[in-house]
Amino acid sequence: MPVTHAPAPTGGQRGERAGTSASGLAGFGKRVDVSGAGKTFHTDGRTTQAVQDVSFTAEPGQFVSLIGPSGCGKTTVMRMVGGLLPPTTGTIQIDGLTPQQARRQQSFGFVFQEATLLAWRSLLDNVAVPLQVLRTPKPQREARARELLDLVGLADFADHYPDQVSGGMQQRCSIARALSFQPGVLLMDEPFGALDLITRDRMGFELQRIWTSERSTVLFVTHSIEEAVLLSDFVVVFSARPSRIRAIVPIDLERPRSVAHRDDPAYYNYVRDLRKMLDA
Repeated sequence: MPVTHAPAPTGGQRGERAGTSASGLAGFGKRVDVSGAGKTFHTDGRTTQAVQDVSFTAEPGQFVSLIGPSGCGKTTVMRMVGGLLPPTTGTIQIDGLTPQQARRQQSFGFVFQEATLLAWRSLLDNVAVPLQVLRTPKPQREARARELLDLVGLADFADHYPDQVSGGMQQRCSIARALSFQPGVLLMDEPFGALDLITRDRMGFELQRIWTSERSTVLFVTHSIEEAVLLSDFVVVFSARPSRIRAIVPIDLERPRSVAHRDDPAYYNYVRDLRKMLDA
């Protein structure tokens, strides 16, 4: 099924991005390239087709959100991109490498739904774990860990342990850890799903600030349409299982984005039209 962009929301589409090619998120310099990817599971004699013929790309520095009905396969796609699941059909590349090769090259970091911090390590030592694995000398890895804790607003909590800080602070630490080796791509699978609405809202703006500083390409799975519109350059809309891409929608709102954007008619139109797609 060919992928097409959604029609421009009333009053919402501004600038050149409204005409971006439907075959990808723009034309060249692909950082992530998912082409015809599908995933079929075989369990207890039953066959379940979770994802079918998914294709999209993301360029350096883009923020791309994946949204769709619950259980539609967004996390499956993310796990295939991250090399945690092999695709049954199609190909996936990160910087021209297979996900497994890209992981060995430290081309991407992964932030999961839970913070998955090591309880016996301080926040500083948790951030430094990937650098320790890479045998980075201790002075350099500690300096990088402190730099990132400062970036995510946790400099004063470097010596605290995970159970001594809030869930939102744990996720910020998890983001810092994923950025420790400066990956070109950051994969985020519903990282704020377990947070209360107020904390989640604040974390979204924190993520935008961090992304603006680091400029990694971000793939972001979320169930929140509002969150996707506020953060993204593009929103990839998935259908119900077996999941296909229904549309790739460019979000043409000025950056940096703030709470004030929620009063912008264009923001409202994006949210409304994406909701209509998901409800159809």
